[in-house]
Amino acid sequence: MVGLYSFVHKPDSVSPYFLHFVNLAKAVSDNGKILIPNLVLAVLAGVTQFWQSKLMMPASGGQQDTTAKAMNMQMTYVLPVVSIVVAWNCRPAAPVLGCTTLFAVGSSIILSASRSQAFSI
Repeated sequence: MVGLYSFVHKPDSVSPYFLHFVNLAKAVSDNGKILIPNLVLAVLAGVTQFWQSKLMMPASGGQQDTTAKAMNMQMTYVLPVVSIVVAWNCRPAAPVLGCTTLFAVGSSIILSASRSQAFSI
């Protein structure tokens, strides 16, 4: 088999680097050596998750059930820390997926801005 399609050829080698500086084949702490780009990616995944959960929280003026309030607090403060710990111990492919939260944050900001403009007209 030459390739997947006739116009897509099999590469000679596959680079494990994401954006030419994050090695996806190594964890943050590899053989006792901390890889700074992978660490930054792990922390970025947690920070963006925290940011998105803060954007998604309901307004504080409304009444909220105690169970729902506890779940919101847990999802806002505990899960970003858990995602940083998981990203620290696994390969950086998971934090790359976690950083796609930036797209969710961007779409939330755009949608909230467009809703406020639609209601003000």
